Amino acid sequence: MAQFANGVLYVEYFTPTGNPGEYTFENGVFNIQNDSTGMGAFLIDTSYVAFVPLVDVNTALLIVGGYGRYKLTSVVATDASLVSGTVVFDEEGTIETGTPATGAFCLLAPTSPNLKLAAPPIDSLYEDLVAGGTISAMLNDLINRVDKISGTGTSTPALPKQLPIVSIGQTVFNLNTTVQSPESSMLFVNGVYYSYGASNNYVISGQTLTWTGSFELDPSDSMVLRT
Repeated sequence: MAQFANGVLYVEYFTPTGNPGEYTFENGVFNIQNDSTGMGAFLIDTSYVAFVPLVDVNTALLIVGGYGRYKLTSVVATDASLVSGTVVFDEEGTIETGTPATGAFCLLAPTSPNLKLAAPPIDSLYEDLVAGGTISAMLNDLINRVDKISGTGTSTPALPKQLPIVSIGQTVFNLNTTVQSPESSMLFVNGVYYSYGASNNYVISGQTLTWTGSFELDPSDSMVLRT
């Protein structure tokens, strides 16, 4: 696997959009120590996630060692250092525990192609980061992602189900069984993981899966669902 171009993103304010767990930010300052290209903030795209320091919604105090994983859904770089965009909460469970801190130094990293794991920057390389922040973010990320793959809340692994694609452009698939927790499901097309949600790649209602991905499916494609 190639070296990840990760770094630290300073965001003065995260502005809620009104959608649950979604925020915008403007002119975030990107600091990267492992960039051999000189591209800086122009390297950031929607494959990246930000581990954002959180404040407690009840006390308004910073949650020590508490980082929330947020997916970047839009990114616009002004230059190699300044970037604006939109992030949305990207973890299992409730979004009510904490909200993004102001004046936040976020750990920014791209995700791996298959399991969507992230390798945040080493905190000792960046003087603005709290010691141990990298380990905290990585452990939470690893536990959450791997647990989801193996079947969240169950003692047995999630079983794969091959979904036959019988026509070009097919979008609707009969699962023959009701999926109890569709948000915890995982969909792989040709071995690549695609995330759940109407604004992402697929949704499940009862016994029906609807593909909403950005490309047209073909009978030669392999589609596997884990529930």
